[in-house]
Amino acid sequence: MIPPRRRDADLGAVTIEFALIALVLFTVLFGAVQYGYHYWALSTASATARELAREVSVGNDVTACTTVAKSQASTAALGPVQVDVAYAPSRRLGATVTVTVSFRSLDTLPVPLPRDASGDVVVKETSSQVIHDLKPDPSAC
Repeated sequence: MIPPRRRDADLGAVTIEFALIALVLFTVLFGAVQYGYHYWALSTASATARELAREVSVGNDVTACTTVAKSQASTAALGPVQVDVAYAPSRRLGATVTVTVSFRSLDTLPVPLPRDASGDVVVKETSSQVIHDLKPDPSAC
């Protein structure tokens, strides 16, 4: 049996339908990649801030621990990593140490992600711990 011939008017329909579906499909695909990367960056920044706050709260050297934290956060960062360590009210037993880790993240699509004033996608996470120990000779991380 010979298959029926397609009419000339139907020849371009499959191409147009694929183009319309592919546009939506690739938008969803790249959006999923963008959000996946962003949440991975948020998780990395949160874990880094939490770990640095814990290390400082048990009396380890702030400078050495900050260097380690910057290298940990740089796996997800697309630029320099900013690490801020603040004490409230001062560095003493029972006070609170607050660590903020921030960096620029991946920006591939105009999806609704938190952006700073310059329009870059920024990841910023904060963690706080109570200082439990102040060693006279702090150890490295």
